[in-house]
Amino acid sequence: MRAEMSGMIALFFIAIVLASIFFVVRGIIRYAKRREADRQEMLDLMREQNRRE
Repeated sequence: MRAEMSGMIALFFIAIVLASIFFVVRGIIRYAKRREADRQEMLDLMREQNRRE
């Protein structure tokens, strides 16, 4: 019984760790995409200003 309990607890902790890694990775990807979009916007604005001059 004791071994079963520790096994269940270990599985539970592994699940929590995997879930947190998943959310962190998803957050990093979302942040990177937003940064890329912002950078693209800045480049477009700079190109527009160069065209005007």
